[in-house]
Amino acid sequence: MLNKFLTIRPITWNILIGTLFSRIAYFMCMPFLAIYLTSIKGIPASVAGMILASSALVGVITSFWGGVLTDQYGARKILFTTAVVWGLVFFSFTVASSALQFFVINVLNGICYSIFEPATRKVLSDHASEGNKLMVFNFRLTALNVGAIIGPILGIALGKNSSILPFVLLGTMYLLYGFSILFTLKENGTADAAEQAIQKSEVKLVPALKVIFTDKVFMWTLVGTIFTFTGYSHLTSTLPQYFSEPTIFRKGVETFSILLSVNGFVVILIQYPVVNLMKRFTPFISIALGNVLISLSLVMFSLSQHFVYLLATMVVFTVGELLLGSMIDILIDELAVESLKGTYFGAISFMRLGNALGPMIGGLVISVLGFGKSTMLFSILAAITLFGVIALLISRNLYLRENDMKMMEALRENV
Repeated sequence: MLNKFLTIRPITWNILIGTLFSRIAYFMCMPFLAIYLTSIKGIPASVAGMILASSALVGVITSFWGGVLTDQYGARKILFTTAVVWGLVFFSFTVASSALQFFVINVLNGICYSIFEPATRKVLSDHASEGNKLMVFNFRLTALNVGAIIGPILGIALGKNSSILPFVLLGTMYLLYGFSILFTLKENGTADAAEQAIQKSEVKLVPALKVIFTDKVFMWTLVGTIFTFTGYSHLTSTLPQYFSEPTIFRKGVETFSILLSVNGFVVILIQYPVVNLMKRFTPFISIALGNVLISLSLVMFSLSQHFVYLLATMVVFTVGELLLGSMIDILIDELAVESLKGTYFGAISFMRLGNALGPMIGGLVISVLGFGKSTMLFSILAAITLFGVIALLISRNLYLRENDMKMMEALRENV
């Protein structure tokens, strides 16, 4: 383990540490943006909802472009430019006053996210050796989860004194993050060589699109992850509504808040044992198993209201969540054409469509069945989620078949 730590390059540590502090700062303010818009700025709740949704929606639409830009211009330029622009975007939240201004700023927030994330994952992939690549992606997942736990706590503490300060800190953090990346990559000769190789490849949008959308293995993987994230999204959409139903729970909101905290802490506690265990299997199997556990836990939530039982159910859900995290990054790293790796990481972000489909499907089923038939309701949601397993198994079979064909061709050439 110590040897793996020593082989991690400076740019990788830069990305990981930057992810940790930027996520802490992000969760200090963004979860409270709705309160800021309605309570401080007096924007109606319905309009505030549209403003908040704009970031996620535009992020899905533009995520593919982020990967293409990274392959075309190089990660160094993209990371630095996007981080600086993103920092200015967060500063803009502090001076905006109208609903239209907040809408435009949050759209820019979503665009920056969709460009920055594929670029960081590409850098981690390019600069991590095969022996520690999984460990690096797991470090990134840990940084995200630690930020999600610490950030809101600090946000509440700072919110007592100022509603603007968290946004100032967040903007400052991304400016520092961008300049640190510029310096680290400049000092790293390997990174410069990689950048030059990318630029020479002259990645173009139309050929890149053709490669992506004719890659059957990748497309079935994308379908599988969309269904999987449809199930995962119920954690923050359908389940909160279920727990707030007074005819089912006496103190449902408080109970669900505790379960969310348990989710974050369990991720950190068992992440490495679970991932080390699943290294024995292919990423396809890990992600499919994660889908099954999430689907199972959705049904389990409807079977009992006993607190200990609900805690156990949340642990099952969290293990399923863990099997998705870094395993998706590892899988895309294996599937991607080397010269289009950033494009692949950008295209897989379309899986976030599941985060939009889940709440809509959940809301539709609730309107038809209500929570009086909660077991049937969650069984339907679980069944829809399980379609992702079918798609992932199809993807795995196609992947194995392609590898077998490549091996046969290699044998013929040697003969």
